[in-house]
Amino acid sequence: MELPQIKKVHYVYTLSDPRDNKIFYVGMGKYDRIKAHVIEGKQFIKTGKIKSGANRTKIRLIADIIQSGYTVIETIHKSDMTAEEAALTEKRMIAFCKDKENCKLTNQTKGGEYPKPRIMEYCTPTSPELCNIFDELHNEFNYSII
Repeated sequence: MELPQIKKVHYVYTLSDPRDNKIFYVGMGKYDRIKAHVIEGKQFIKTGKIKSGANRTKIRLIADIIQSGYTVIETIHKSDMTAEEAALTEKRMIAFCKDKENCKLTNQTKGGEYPKPRIMEYCTPTSPELCNIFDELHNEFNYSII
């Protein structure tokens, strides 16, 4: 009997401020999730309102970037992942970026909340800067595939 194929439609991304090139948000998603943050920022500019439960710090920063005449840098670092792989990668990126000079994270959680990761897979993002960060992370914590 053949096992069903697991869909690998998820990705892990960062949002960065072009004024200082610092990463301010790490997320995981599928389809157009990466675009939702800027839409929220534009909606805040237009209405002055933020949805209940939304990340106010992130939305205000995005609005400030837009109002300053800049565009938020949206970068997909790793794609074609299962939800579990993306959740684990997001969690690792957030943990590693927390105290780094090139990050000023606005994430409200430690990441990886949905779904609960079942596997561990080392991520190699396409961004050279973050590849160095994740090489350090890999060496520091000695992650392995289980």
